[in-house]
Amino acid sequence: MNRLRTMVTACAATVVLAGCGSSTGGDEVADEPTPTTSASSVDQVDEVTAAEQFLTLWARPNLSYAEWWAALRPLLNAAGRQAYSDTDPAVVPALRITGELEVEKSPVETYGRVRVPTDQGVFVVQLQRPSAQDRWLVTRLWFPGDTPPEL
Repeated sequence: MNRLRTMVTACAATVVLAGCGSSTGGDEVADEPTPTTSASSVDQVDEVTAAEQFLTLWARPNLSYAEWWAALRPLLNAAGRQAYSDTDPAVVPALRITGELEVEKSPVETYGRVRVPTDQGVFVVQLQRPSAQDRWLVTRLWFPGDTPPEL
């Protein structure tokens, strides 16, 4: 957990998000299983850490698609992999986290959203997990100005 927090903190200065598409990757996205981790595992993280890790790893437009996708793919559930598998990391806008991430209260323990303030507005990361014992995985991202549905 400390190693993960150190990595996230070290990389959090620049954050990149996009829904821009390219023709790379994505054919096999929906067929592969989503990895899970038990709650007692050292890899278990809260929603804030999962959202921050996702945004931090998204923020590396200088990587090749293969390197970039290899880092992001394990952080996404099947819907997230399907939605973002064709994103070209070279064309995503650079962002910087500017404040504390805030968890939106959810009545369901397997669904969560985190509001992320950036220098370009507040982004919302939606996360899901199969059960309360599984790790959080990203399923969707809302850009500033987009309105997520009620929890």
